[in-house]
Amino acid sequence: MTEFVIPRGSAGTRIILRYMAERIRHSAFTVSTEPRRIDQVIRESWFYEDANGLNGILQNIRPGGMRGNCADAAIVAGSMLQAWRLAGNRLLFWLVALRAPDSQEFNHVAIMVSDEGGRFWIDPTAPRDADYSNWEDMTEVI
Repeated sequence: MTEFVIPRGSAGTRIILRYMAERIRHSAFTVSTEPRRIDQVIRESWFYEDANGLNGILQNIRPGGMRGNCADAAIVAGSMLQAWRLAGNRLLFWLVALRAPDSQEFNHVAIMVSDEGGRFWIDPTAPRDADYSNWEDMTEVI
């Protein structure tokens, strides 16, 4: 497992987003799931575990389901999207760190996807009707 000191605030969030993006770009995940179904597929088998750190993708997938926090779910979803794209399908996606209006730190991460049908969120650890319209965001394109 990679360990390093993460600065607080926006600098630390940027480091984590870049680290997550590299893990997604270099994943060896295979997928047969259409991107607009990935949120539901992960949601059906995800057990939320708040953790300090990021699990490896294979550590997230265990008998009985997948486990981890929002960052872990974003890495799994991003790896599935990357596999879809590497199979010759067109889409754009990026990691989005989010900070609530009353928070001093970015405290959530999800994935925004853009395909021929428009933009949509993959955010399986949040309520389906989550509204981030007043939240600050920081993005990392994959």
